Amino acid sequence: MNGQISTNKPNKEINKLMCNLNCVDFIVEKKSLKRVLWYNFLVGVARGLGMAFGFTVLAAIVVYILQRIVVLNLPLISKFIANIIELVKMYGK
Repeated sequence: MNGQISTNKPNKEINKLMCNLNCVDFIVEKKSLKRVLWYNFLVGVARGLGMAFGFTVLAAIVVYILQRIVVLNLPLISKFIANIIELVKMYGK
């Protein structure tokens, strides 16, 4: 094999990777436009719900921490945080 590249080895490696990742079924399903659109819709809904849930949990944790800081009664920070907490409570009603 003087200067020739064997194409058999890369193909075997790619086939092995595809089998390991189970991507063959995924690629076959992508040939249908309806399936692609439905799949992308479901992925978008899942991402949106995940972001909404994650932001809700994160906001609850931040508000909880801010309330604990107010209880410590730090002079400058407490008034500022108390105002923020009141705004959050008003917005929640």
